Amino acid sequence: MAPDEELVEQINAMPMPLRSSLWVYESLRLEAPNFVEAAEAALDLRVMNNAVAEGSSSSIHRQALVELNNNATNDWLDLVMDAMSGRGRSVLRSARSLFEISLVAGDLLSDEQLAERFLAHRAVVMSRFLDLDEDRGRRGRVQGRRAEHGRKRAQRHWKAEADAAIAKYGSPFGRGWDLRTVRDRAALAGRLPEYLAYQVASATVHGGSGAVIGTLRMYGPESPVHRLGPNVAVTPMALLYGALSFRRYLEALSGAGIAAATGLIDRVDTVLRWWASFERALDRVDRRIWPGHAPERFRLIAIVEPSDIVAFYLHDPERSVAIRANANEGSAWVHQRVGELVDRLRHAMPVRSSSLSIVLPSAEGTPRPGAEWVDAHAVIPDARTHPMPHIPGAQVRSADGWLFDVNDDGVPIVVRHVTDPDPGSAAGE
Repeated sequence: MAPDEELVEQINAMPMPLRSSLWVYESLRLEAPNFVEAAEAALDLRVMNNAVAEGSSSSIHRQALVELNNNATNDWLDLVMDAMSGRGRSVLRSARSLFEISLVAGDLLSDEQLAERFLAHRAVVMSRFLDLDEDRGRRGRVQGRRAEHGRKRAQRHWKAEADAAIAKYGSPFGRGWDLRTVRDRAALAGRLPEYLAYQVASATVHGGSGAVIGTLRMYGPESPVHRLGPNVAVTPMALLYGALSFRRYLEALSGAGIAAATGLIDRVDTVLRWWASFERALDRVDRRIWPGHAPERFRLIAIVEPSDIVAFYLHDPERSVAIRANANEGSAWVHQRVGELVDRLRHAMPVRSSSLSIVLPSAEGTPRPGAEWVDAHAVIPDARTHPMPHIPGAQVRSADGWLFDVNDDGVPIVVRHVTDPDPGSAAGE
């Protein structure tokens, strides 16, 4: 197999959100190549990290900036990589973090006491992080004992430091190293207009209603379409504000005499110079992704074998795939109705030697643990040849060509063979 063919095969085997992100990146390489080149050049941060470690004026400032710069450069990396994958929600989170970091940089460089508080709060975070570890038997016995021993030893160290810091700075220090709000710090720095972007990004972090921008679209009062994976609609604006915040951070370091920050500012400016082409390209991607209408929803289908054994499947008519499922609430009721329906149909059809597929629009199901999606045609009679419309009542189809529409009371109202041009005659009780 040729390398390119092997790569395509590997990509196609990935989960859909990963394939979608790769598709966005490839689209940008074709439609906004200058932006991609500039963005990738701005990801070389090694010189910057070394310069921060060597270029601070005092030990406290140096230690604080080393930790803050680790946050800043990792958030910048996430911001750019996620932007080139169209992952707008993650870009918003990184942009929000970079705004705070750009405010913190000024504080740490101008106030040694704030730098001390910043460093002291690490013990509080570490102590709480170590409190999180409850494996509940997920590790093996030996591994669990070893991990628990190491955790408790580290926990004693960090808890002692955390308690000392809280005793020194007061109980509110447990909530944060700087008790001022982000808005107050932004106002003090003269950056309130940028705070608006921080508020928008907070909707995503806190699970707010506004966080669905770009991932939820209504095609009618009862036809929501959810996008899983790339959220390209918010990506350009999130990247813009994140890049501007990172630039502010670099300006603070450059003003403190860290020359490497100046060189990185130039690369960030190049990214911003090509931002408009990035926005245009993602707008085209966004318009291509959204469907022109609401896709058909998954439907629960009961497959009834000639022996009357019933198996439930979730059917995705858009992709023509199905997965073994369990009926949700009222499972016993669904089984009972399916059985009653089969009994009612016995007198209206020939001796049954094939399976029946029964579409149940009013019932819901969930995939069985460990089940995998398969070609619907392999498990549902005529799933490809005769798409199953979403109708108020059930619809029954046999593998040998008999079709029944059934009303909400479970009564078969039409019986015909799918090869007959005429719909046939009514068949009631």
